Amino acid sequence: MALFLGVFQELSGSSWRSIFTDSLPQGKRAPAFVKNWILQLLGAACATLLAALVMQLPHEEIWCIKLSLWCGLSIMVPMSMAILRMADPEASEFPKFQEDSEAGLSQSGRPRVSRCCATVPCLCATFFVTSTATAGLTARFFVLFFTNEVQLSMTNIYLLEAAASLAGALCSQASERVAKHAGRSLTMFCAVVLSTCSTFLLTADLSPELLSAFFLLRRGLGNCFKPLLDSIIADFTPSAHRGKWNALLSMSRVGWSGTAFLGGYLADLCGYRYVIFVSSLMFSAAACLFLGPLVWLVPRSLDVKQAPAAN
Repeated sequence: MALFLGVFQELSGSSWRSIFTDSLPQGKRAPAFVKNWILQLLGAACATLLAALVMQLPHEEIWCIKLSLWCGLSIMVPMSMAILRMADPEASEFPKFQEDSEAGLSQSGRPRVSRCCATVPCLCATFFVTSTATAGLTARFFVLFFTNEVQLSMTNIYLLEAAASLAGALCSQASERVAKHAGRSLTMFCAVVLSTCSTFLLTADLSPELLSAFFLLRRGLGNCFKPLLDSIIADFTPSAHRGKWNALLSMSRVGWSGTAFLGGYLADLCGYRYVIFVSSLMFSAAACLFLGPLVWLVPRSLDVKQAPAAN
């Protein structure tokens, strides 16, 4: 079942993201990507709250887990049927979008994107793959960290996960507003730096309340950069190649799984806090190497001048 769901998600994900991107004009993708990401985070929060509610039922824990899985599956199947109604936008419906994408918006009065910035999607994709692989070191072990180190109950951990998804939704909405004035690349860089600082603080010997607060800050800021990153890749790649880029981003899950195995080995060998510290160093290096250059390569005026149109 897990294999089937994984194959379905990967095959459908790249296609619907390409259709979604082609249906939006350049300059208006970031707000739509942010709204889509917020809805995903809200869905994750609702699912986690449902799991916390099921765990309170007076039955064995394994029965509650099975009930949670069946609830999620029953919701996913009818919602996935919407994919069958999707279709590629006709060329006549968006010729101007494609011209803007290839010509740098010169006809619409916005700044022309220089061809020397062809490295932008490469930097974005490399950072996303690197950060996803780095997140694999710790993402699956935060539950064990808060259970064994912080001594939280499973219900409280579910509630913390739901709150983290809500924090990500709020930070994503805030990042969209900040990006209209500071630019998407600078907003992403600052969010990742603050998220990394919060991750470093999780290695300190603090109270459960402070550790939970820093975890929420880390997850909120760490989740808000993804829609901005996706919109930059979409703006700097032609429509004919977006499926390939989306497939490349989806393949980052492979690296995530590999580093999750490594993270589990290091956690058993050196402890959870050591793995969190190592992942923080890797996040810092990725931000400096790949996000730092984007601050200069992605024109800030591209975001600032599109702000009135997005409103």
